[in-house]
Amino acid sequence: MVVSKLAIRTFLILCFLTFSFHVSGVFAQTREDAEKWLKTAKDTLALVEKTAGELIQGGIENIAQKDPAVKGEWESAKEWLSLAKEELKKAENLCAKGKWAECSHSANWAWQLLVKCATQAINAGRAAGLK
Repeated sequence: MVVSKLAIRTFLILCFLTFSFHVSGVFAQTREDAEKWLKTAKDTLALVEKTAGELIQGGIENIAQKDPAVKGEWESAKEWLSLAKEELKKAENLCAKGKWAECSHSANWAWQLLVKCATQAINAGRAAGLK
């Protein structure tokens, strides 16, 4: 039941974040808005890493070695995570330089990559039977 509860929690959080930022405007020019996007991406990263940790504890790495479907989903999740972390670093650098619009855009992209990562990780967990 770990992945099912985790999947529901992740989905609800991501829906809330999507709605709240859609209403407030996506690519804002202000420092406050850029920092909100950056915080959202960092918070989402923490949630994704927690989910991945729970899947690893559940044995997904061993299952992925034996099951090509699980391996494909799991490898995809890891690739999305790597891209997201790179983009998040880029966003942090842009914010440090006071480039608010660019920071907002980069942090938003990092967040989108993290959503893709979470989706693949949850799919891997389901394929592995870690519900």
